[in-house]
Amino acid sequence: MSDLKKEYKQLTNVDIEEQKRIWDERGKGYYGEYLVLQELRRRVDGKSKILMNLNIPVDAEKTTEIDLALIHETGIYLFEMKHYKGIIYGDADRENWTQYFKTTENQSFKNPIYQNEYHRQAMHKLYPDLPIYSYVVFTNEDVVLKVSSPAGRSAVLTTLAGLKYELNTDFGSRAHLLSGEKIENIFKKLSAYSPRIKNEEADEDVKALPISAYMGLQRRPVVANAATAPNSKRSVPLREFVLVSLMCIVIVVALFATGFGAVEKQKEMQETIEQLEQEMHSALPIDVTQQIKVSNVRLRSASDTSASTFSAYLGTTGNTYGFILNEDSQYYIVLWNGDVKVVDMFGDRLPYNADANKLSPKGSGGVTGGQLSAVTLSGVAEEDVLEIYISNVTLWRNYNGKEYYYHGNSLRVY
Repeated sequence: MSDLKKEYKQLTNVDIEEQKRIWDERGKGYYGEYLVLQELRRRVDGKSKILMNLNIPVDAEKTTEIDLALIHETGIYLFEMKHYKGIIYGDADRENWTQYFKTTENQSFKNPIYQNEYHRQAMHKLYPDLPIYSYVVFTNEDVVLKVSSPAGRSAVLTTLAGLKYELNTDFGSRAHLLSGEKIENIFKKLSAYSPRIKNEEADEDVKALPISAYMGLQRRPVVANAATAPNSKRSVPLREFVLVSLMCIVIVVALFATGFGAVEKQKEMQETIEQLEQEMHSALPIDVTQQIKVSNVRLRSASDTSASTFSAYLGTTGNTYGFILNEDSQYYIVLWNGDVKVVDMFGDRLPYNADANKLSPKGSGGVTGGQLSAVTLSGVAEEDVLEIYISNVTLWRNYNGKEYYYHGNSLRVY
């Protein structure tokens, strides 16, 4: 059994391999927890510890269960995990969300942001002077989130793929308030609420694990994958040694040939390009709603009262990103009763034109906005519509003469 699986079993008393064989709804939930634990192992740097399945008191008679608590230098982070697939529609401020499937009946479920806020308030009673942050993570790779983001960063809503960016954003912008000793004290106190780690045994149980298994109190490099975890010792292969040596020689030659300033500029440019290319193949690190302005929204009942028409103006907001409506972009119309209707943006009614549907950043000299052609929503009355999204919106930017594209995003337009 791997160190990570041992750690998960230590924290939860659940054998993840057995749950994967069973694979019922509870097993899927356990697997979602395991995936987040794995991602935290890879991404979290600095002083930190983890506890799972904490039953925190709400009052003298009730408790609430927290999936995962990360005690970090910057505060306490509470994670609520959902291993749902399908398209998730909702609003950060609405009580119920909808899980949409194309072939089976839609499902309604409670807003997990509200759920984790309840956890956060319970934890705040224990630590009123510490910052406590809420993270809601959808862990299934087959999920698409079409949910409005919470205001500011009152809570973080993300997929597993986007968790890296969200963690880097928060850890990089927040002050380090907790020492290793303080983290240890909080860990011991919260262990009393863990059904798996009894308070009197918590310190010894954790010490019995490898340092990397409980996010040890020493800094470590970001790990690319489980195979290169920091608790595996190995010698440096000859090939890697030769490659590193050649890279050093190239850098020295470049310093003499072009000067130190030019090399630094080239290095900075290369790092930017590498970052952009990584972003293209991972979760979008930018908020689409901050790059595209939606205005002049019109939803009107058609002459046939069982139908309505919709149009809006879309425009870029800044000098960095433009956007593209793609040939397979669609309208997703969410109704008050939880149903979702899908309407193609382009087709026989409106043939697709690539040039006409590519908008440029401001200041670039290109077209920066345009009015959407009105679409008829058959069988949908104006008063039945809760929200409207456009799927498969691509953001793009130009850097150093090359265009970079960020595909597969959704934009709320109503």
